[in-house]
Amino acid sequence: MQPETDPGLPSYSDVQAAYRQRSELKQNFMTLTNDQLDIQELFRSVSAQLESTPEIGERHPLCDEWNELRQ
Repeated sequence: MQPETDPGLPSYSDVQAAYRQRSELKQNFMTLTNDQLDIQELFRSVSAQLESTPEIGERHPLCDEWNELRQ
């Protein structure tokens, strides 16, 4: 008769899979922060381009709308 294993304990492969999932989640959160900073920089760049364009300038409604989107 073989000893019965406790079904409540995870297998080694289950533990490894959970570790990989946790590592992947952490990595995704780290890249999320970097992605957000990249997007903010892009918005600032577009805003500066709009403001420096002679046909648009700082007081144009398009520039105002873009700056609202940045918030």
